[in-house]
Amino acid sequence: MKYSDKEIYSYHERVFKPLYADLVAVLASKPAQISAEIEAAFSHMAFASTNETQRESHYIKAFDHLRRASLDASKILWLEYRARASEIIGDKNLNKYLLKKNNASGFYEKFHEAEIIAKKARQLEVTLGEYSTDETISLYYESAQKFAEVLVIVDSDVYHQIRTAKQQKKVMSWLSGALATGIGAALITDMLSDDYSLVI
Repeated sequence: MKYSDKEIYSYHERVFKPLYADLVAVLASKPAQISAEIEAAFSHMAFASTNETQRESHYIKAFDHLRRASLDASKILWLEYRARASEIIGDKNLNKYLLKKNNASGFYEKFHEAEIIAKKARQLEVTLGEYSTDETISLYYESAQKFAEVLVIVDSDVYHQIRTAKQQKKVMSWLSGALATGIGAALITDMLSDDYSLVI
């Protein structure tokens, strides 16, 4: 397939740019692998503008790198949102909160929908390879957005309270193991017996 600089720019604006903006906003960082793909794409664009005889081949390579960067961005975004949602699924106290607030059905329903969409993306990626890239990108992004909807269901204040309590409990557990015996260890053991679900 033939590409022009206008088509590559259009793809950058329509597909890559929105994906990458969402990803950087979520991660608060720029993944190295995506930066490498973009750097390679621009290198080929530069070659294409200065070498007329090989212009077409460099445009093709530039587009392939840009599309690969878009696929990586959609997958990393999907993985990040999925990891956050899975952490909630595996937390008994957050599950108690969801049930208490009558949000559990919507939470699990959306999680399941996101998993189904991601499964379709993976099947396309494995079966068709590069020929499925555009549709695969769309599906991974759709799944990521569905997982993001899952996270909205959970009260962010409660979520952060529980995460903080869990981290504090890990620290106290470590201190309990580090201290030998005596009053200090007894006090820490007593503190560890408290159920941090009380933060809900």
